[in-house]
Amino acid sequence: MGEKAIELQNKEYWGNIDPFEIPLDYYKSLTSDEDWSLTTRLFALYGGWIQTKFKEHSAEALVLCDRKVVYASKNRYEPSDETITELEAKMGKPCYVVTREPLIEEQARWSELQRGD
Repeated sequence: MGEKAIELQNKEYWGNIDPFEIPLDYYKSLTSDEDWSLTTRLFALYGGWIQTKFKEHSAEALVLCDRKVVYASKNRYEPSDETITELEAKMGKPCYVVTREPLIEEQARWSELQRGD
């Protein structure tokens, strides 16, 4: 395990970590709770930048790696897991998939209509 990974293991609070500085091998070993904490930290540090990138790319989904947009899509359900794996291997860094908030219609719950409605 690299020196950076050992340093990360010793940190008690993920709030001091820059998500773009995590070594890829360490990132791949995170628990789901750690991954959630890291994603929360990503938005805390880079939320404004991420929103700007959504607008610049007219995208619904972005892949961020090494402080760059490496993939943008108008389809919020892209890219595939295989694409993410390929991008991470190419960049040697973790890649984060972020999507825009769904439209209100996508969040609304369906309800049964009564006859005559």
